[in-house]
Amino acid sequence: MGSASAVLTQYLGLIDAQDLDGVRAAVTADAETLAPGVELHCPEAIAGWVNVFNRAFPDLHHEVRSAVEIDGTCCAEIRATGTHTGPLASPQGDIPPTGKSFVLNYAEVARVEGDRLASEHIYFDQLGFLQQLGLV
Repeated sequence: MGSASAVLTQYLGLIDAQDLDGVRAAVTADAETLAPGVELHCPEAIAGWVNVFNRAFPDLHHEVRSAVEIDGTCCAEIRATGTHTGPLASPQGDIPPTGKSFVLNYAEVARVEGDRLASEHIYFDQLGFLQQLGLV
């Protein structure tokens, strides 16, 4: 069994590699993802949400900057970077690429079961993210 931070780092690497099959396999059957505006409860839904970001930011990259863990739960500071070169899905329809880059520092609480991610709760500044993309 790997450490929770190692499992989270591997999962983020699958996202960066745009490996949606790997993302599906890296989470438990009843996995949960909670983030601003989203609540997902299965591997297929999680992979679909990940694909929204892979499509909009093909150069998406995550870096775990620090992590603390206890009893299969990891709290991490993560830096995500990317460039908006693809359409970004939104409830109002696709947002055309702005060509702008972003740096997003966020916090994540991830719970691991065995070597798979069972839940992740993600906290980030949505307004700051949209401002960097020139969308507000």
